[in-house]
Amino acid sequence: METLATSSPPLESPTPSPARTVEVRVVNFGLFGAAVEAASRVLPGEPCRLICSVSGIAVELDARVVRSLLRFAASGEAFYEVGLRFEGVLGDAGRRILTFLVETGAAASGDRVAERFPFAGSGQAFLELESAEA
Repeated sequence: METLATSSPPLESPTPSPARTVEVRVVNFGLFGAAVEAASRVLPGEPCRLICSVSGIAVELDARVVRSLLRFAASGEAFYEVGLRFEGVLGDAGRRILTFLVETGAAASGDRVAERFPFAGSGQAFLELESAEA
C-alpha cells in the first residue's frame, strides 16, 4: 500500500464568537461607561462588547457589567437596568468614544468630558456577551 504525503494549510485560530447577543436600549452614554436596558438577564462582572450605531456611525467598545438590576416598567413588563464600565478609556477606546459622541451629535466640542449624554433615539445597540446564560 502506497502512502501519499499531503500538506494541509496551517489552521488559523478561529475568532471566538459571542455566546449570545442581546439587543439593548441605551439610556445614557459617557466616556467611562453606559447605562442600558435589556429584556434578558445580564450578569454583573461579565465581560462584554457594546455595539452602537446611529445614522451610519458605529462604535464597538469592550466593557464589563458593573450593575444589573431587575426593574418593572409602568406596564408591568420586566427589564434589566445594566451599568457598563468601558475598558481602556485612557487609550484608543477613549478617542473612539469621544469621536462617536461628537459625530452623532450627543456631545459638542465644548461639553465636559465626564458628562453622561443621551443616546440618539434612532440608533441601535447590542451587547455581545461571553456567557450563554439568559
